[in-house]
Amino acid sequence: MSYKASLYNISFIEGSDYVIYNCLTNKFLVVNPAEKEIIQNVVKYQKISYNSTNERENDILGKLVKLGMLVYSDTNELKLVSDKLKLSTNTPHLFLTIALTPKCNFKCIYCFEGSGSIKCTMNKQEFENKLMSFISQQVKGKQTLSVDWYGGEPLIELDLLLKFNEYIDNICKCNNCKYVSSISTNGYLLTKDCLVRLWQQNSIAKITVCLDGPPAIHNKNRPLKNGQPSFDTILNNIVLAVEKFIVKVRINIDKKNYHTIDKLIEILDRKIPNKKNLRIIIKPVVFSRAGSQGFAFSLQDYARIEPIIIKKFLGKNYLVELNATNERGYYCIVYHNNQFMIDWSGGVHKCTDNFDIKEAIGQVSVTDGSVKLFDGAESNWLQYSRCIREECITCNVLPWCMGGCLFKKIVLNVSPCSVIRYNCQEYAKLKYLISRK
Repeated sequence: MSYKASLYNISFIEGSDYVIYNCLTNKFLVVNPAEKEIIQNVVKYQKISYNSTNERENDILGKLVKLGMLVYSDTNELKLVSDKLKLSTNTPHLFLTIALTPKCNFKCIYCFEGSGSIKCTMNKQEFENKLMSFISQQVKGKQTLSVDWYGGEPLIELDLLLKFNEYIDNICKCNNCKYVSSISTNGYLLTKDCLVRLWQQNSIAKITVCLDGPPAIHNKNRPLKNGQPSFDTILNNIVLAVEKFIVKVRINIDKKNYHTIDKLIEILDRKIPNKKNLRIIIKPVVFSRAGSQGFAFSLQDYARIEPIIIKKFLGKNYLVELNATNERGYYCIVYHNNQFMIDWSGGVHKCTDNFDIKEAIGQVSVTDGSVKLFDGAESNWLQYSRCIREECITCNVLPWCMGGCLFKKIVLNVSPCSVIRYNCQEYAKLKYLISRK
């Protein structure tokens, strides 16, 4: 039987380990130095005959086949990737981001929503009617509904959030649909009383909060609207929140704060010694519309910086969430056919970065909850999310990227590539280190 090396193998050395990683199967194989030459030959040569009389070599080759690092010579791996994308984006699950309000109490320097300057012309009752009608229609036949409460700042409308959350929970129960929700917040209003009220609604599982570095950096990036600092209040609220909730601390990295991460880790270590409910998410400011303001990294530079930062957190035993595209089968949730973002006016979008009404794909009907799609508005999103683009075909990290960021491709008209492309060995090492924890 004739085999060939998979297109999607990445090999690297980590400590004394020689490791091969396949980003289609998301599997690792670690070998000792004596077996290293066999692995290197697999990576180097395109066709391998599995007929060795060497028992050790046969054992290694058998593992490579099992882990997808060796495939039959006639295997079309691109079709496997394409099939995986189609299957993973068409499941009986519904994903909604609900932007309750454009209002915000912060004035972040990279905000693409205008720091709460967008006006809402729809009254709350009309919004409620639209939203509940829409969800009642959409959950039919779905196994799960996941909602992320978003803004503006969603906790400004805490009463409305809790009211809607309870309504949706009841709608899901009536439709035999499992319901889970999360909140994306700046964290300033996440007080003890707020947390108690959130905890009383069992469906709220996770809270995402931003900290952009130690106080001196964070307070410049994410001040209150009146210019006052926010770091200490947010951190104290996180300390309270991790007692009951999974809290994801998102750190937006740019040229001004990447070198201050050690100081932030020192503060987190001191204030949150029990990290069981804490998750770290590292993201680049480069993905926002603030990319022209001079402080955002290029993808190539960020690909060099991010692994260094993640290793710092891993070294202190933090749980870090790394890009999981090749586990779920798509770059981000926007690729999923049953994913929408609903804004405070009932506008329907595909991405949380495109609040501009000109970028909406439709509007929820107030009468029956159906979505009136604008002519051609959804077609680009669906076209790009359902196929492998020509420029991606020969990329060795395609299963890990799955086509990249649709917002960058469709709205910004720039390269959609993931940072992984520019430093794939280091990102494979990170996955390996995380898998061993």
